[in-house]
Amino acid sequence: MFVNVALFGQCVENRSTFENRITRGPARALPRNSAQSRGRDHARRWRACSTLHWTQRLPDRGVVSARYTLPTLVFVLGGPGSGKGTQCRRLAEELNWATVCVGQLLREEATLRRKEPRGAYLEHLLSRGEIVPGHITIELLLDRCAAFSGKSGGILVDGFPRALEQAEAFERAAGASCAFAVFFACSEDVMISRLLERGRTSNRTDDNLETIQRRLITFRHTSMPVIEKYRQLGKLVEINADADVDSVAAAVRREFAIRGFTRNVNVEI
Repeated sequence: MFVNVALFGQCVENRSTFENRITRGPARALPRNSAQSRGRDHARRWRACSTLHWTQRLPDRGVVSARYTLPTLVFVLGGPGSGKGTQCRRLAEELNWATVCVGQLLREEATLRRKEPRGAYLEHLLSRGEIVPGHITIELLLDRCAAFSGKSGGILVDGFPRALEQAEAFERAAGASCAFAVFFACSEDVMISRLLERGRTSNRTDDNLETIQRRLITFRHTSMPVIEKYRQLGKLVEINADADVDSVAAAVRREFAIRGFTRNVNVEI
């Protein structure tokens, strides 16, 4: 998969999107500095927010393009506490694939930039169980996935896309979509029980009942339409995630084997 990424301190899919963002600016996250010219001020803001590697700074041209090659991508979807992270780690080890947890990427970014407006903004959203704006998520995701180019046969992307807008924006930026998507279908009672148990030792700010309930509402309203999108496209693999860890792992392994993805694993199809 080839990805065209426009770099001007922000991952964008075309020049008009970039110019639109420059016009509006990240008003909620970053303060305006009226002492400097608008153009240079915005250029510095977007550069400060970027985690993509700069190849060249061309302020007069606006956009610099880079070309990345990505391995096979499989999106892994499911509600909070559905066990998708555990299954991603197990399957990645068996297949010798990489796994990228989008939630962890965002938490790392919030911690790394905790003294900056961007970090505070991300921490606010994550602590409330709200969806992070798609352009930030896609920027971090493409950057991390590109690091595995030529080093992994595939990547399991845990927790993405979380909204239809993210799915569509990723496809525009990447010029392609996932090979298929895996959905860990799990009852809300089971997910709440698992998350509360994890919260006893995780020290995560979102592992409390109030935030868990908000996350479940967000998942129903914004993520389920994504799952239905891939179902309609014939690209969805649904797994019963209420079962025990080993039973779920066996079901996932079988579905990957059916699609030709195996590595030193005995699978009954």
